[in-house]
Amino acid sequence: MKHIISLLMAICTISVAWAQNNVITYTATDKLNMTSNESSPGLYDKGFYNNILSHEFSDGHGTITFQGELTYIGYSAFYKCTSLLSITIPNRVSWIGERAFGGCTSLTSVIIPNSVLRIEYGAFQGCTALDSVVLPGKMTIIGSNAFAGCTALASINIPNSVVSIGNNAFSDCSALTSVNIPEKMTRIKNWCFSGCSSLSSVTIPSGVKRIEDYAFADCYSLASISVPSDIRWIGVNAFAKVNNVINPSDASGSPWGAKCVNGYVDGWLIYTDAEQTELCGCDPTATGEITIPNSVKRINEYAFYGCDSIASVTIPNGVDSIGKYAFALCSSLTSISLPNSVKKVDEYTFSGCSSLVSVSIPSSVDGIGKYAFSDCSALASIALPDGVTHIGEYAFSDCSALTYVFIPNSTTSIGEKAFSHCASKLNIHVPLESRKRFMAMDALDHIKVIGDVSNTLIEKK
Repeated sequence: MKHIISLLMAICTISVAWAQNNVITYTATDKLNMTSNESSPGLYDKGFYNNILSHEFSDGHGTITFQGELTYIGYSAFYKCTSLLSITIPNRVSWIGERAFGGCTSLTSVIIPNSVLRIEYGAFQGCTALDSVVLPGKMTIIGSNAFAGCTALASINIPNSVVSIGNNAFSDCSALTSVNIPEKMTRIKNWCFSGCSSLSSVTIPSGVKRIEDYAFADCYSLASISVPSDIRWIGVNAFAKVNNVINPSDASGSPWGAKCVNGYVDGWLIYTDAEQTELCGCDPTATGEITIPNSVKRINEYAFYGCDSIASVTIPNGVDSIGKYAFALCSSLTSISLPNSVKKVDEYTFSGCSSLVSVSIPSSVDGIGKYAFSDCSALASIALPDGVTHIGEYAFSDCSALTYVFIPNSTTSIGEKAFSHCASKLNIHVPLESRKRFMAMDALDHIKVIGDVSNTLIEKK
């Protein structure tokens, strides 16, 4: 009798296990639409290598039952199911195929069983609501673009069993703050973590021998990153816009793109030299007022890029060069005063400084580069010195509050769309004798003279 009961219990256990292994449960705002076309949005019935027996849906909860045990979620199985909120993948599934959940923009939660060994190309690409994922401890492969564009993904623990992470696997995961590189990895591939703009902590294990092109490009919240001594190759712009790379190795390769390599750190600021004459970076967590020391002669490209908590910066006399993008996306910066030693406002220097309301440009400046103040949406007026002879294209584009511009030099040239998408009534003051020349410029093709004074007022229609 005991044997019969044991047998019955075993059969029941097997039946329950089988039932769990051939069922997917999910939540959604609507029942998932079926499709027979693998490139069309919806539940692709041929993406499972298994026939669907039934698909029930009620009160936001769906159950999909398959004919046999489910071991594979295939190509485009749930591609662009935008109503999908969460899903539980059954045990025994070993692969999640290409684009299986690609473009599921409402998906916030996914339970991946321990049986999964591989996540293929673009499996969760563009899942912009996905904020956390637990990867199983036996996984070995994360394919190219697997989590690319998952902009809400704040953290992920990559198990040490992983031996390969593909190109672009986590690119543009802009909320990702930290990541661990598995110890078995030997290569960090092209664009793997590029565009992870909130990434502030990365540890690269000693087994990594190659860091390939753009691997950490635009990770501008990385104040510093250490490269293991065993690294043999660092690719093109692998660390573009990273503040400082500590490099004890003799790695070769193309230009790395980092703001500093083996830079000298003093507080929030990073310099290329011990004498602090060349400022190359600023810790992205810097806040409040920043005073640059008098020893500095050059502020390099991207030095303060994305330092969005800085309210003001004091630039000393003697600084004669401020590079492209130097203060771009400093969204809390409210005012800036350039010293008389500066000769030019370079391209994109203050682009995206959306809180900037006051700018003082000295007489030493002779040119405003293209996009120099673009997207400075709080800037209401700007007075250019007489020495400015050229305003680059799109220099003040999308300055939506810009109402007054003063251009005292009658010979100043104005680039294409320098003042596009500014305030609906933009007044440009120019010398009276040069009003016809300014009115004839293609860059100011929608203007009319509305005054006859020493500084004629030109109004943009």
